[in-house]
Amino acid sequence: MTGSSAQITSANDDGPAELVLADPADVVAFTDRPERRAVRFPAETLVTDWPSLFASSPPNAVVTGLGPDGEQFETAVEIASLQSAQGGSLGFALRLIGDDDEVALPAELSEVALFIDDVDCDSPQETSVCLVFTSTFVPFDSSF
Repeated sequence: MTGSSAQITSANDDGPAELVLADPADVVAFTDRPERRAVRFPAETLVTDWPSLFASSPPNAVVTGLGPDGEQFETAVEIASLQSAQGGSLGFALRLIGDDDEVALPAELSEVALFIDDVDCDSPQETSVCLVFTSTFVPFDSSF
């Protein structure tokens, strides 16, 4: 998903860093080979479905954008939580991971993109995100 800009507060002893994404665009989701399915849905759908999709295992992600100096920035994170914020923005609680656990987060980013790890749509809990995938997939019919 993308957004025009983001404000970031660094992590402290009280908790993870927070990224507030302004003007979130629709989410583009896709599957692995061999299905190659893809759908778009409103960011609010991701907020609604987040607890079902990621409650048992918060996803990894990559955050990219342009820093205040105009330089490209990217870092690997774990997204601990997601919630709606004021004015239609989205608030992500982030923890830096791997070799990026010491990266200095900029206070602002522009042209922001988040690439979020996969979800398991084979679980017994049906979410609207997974139902969209199911309803848009037409299996190959070998009878013709």
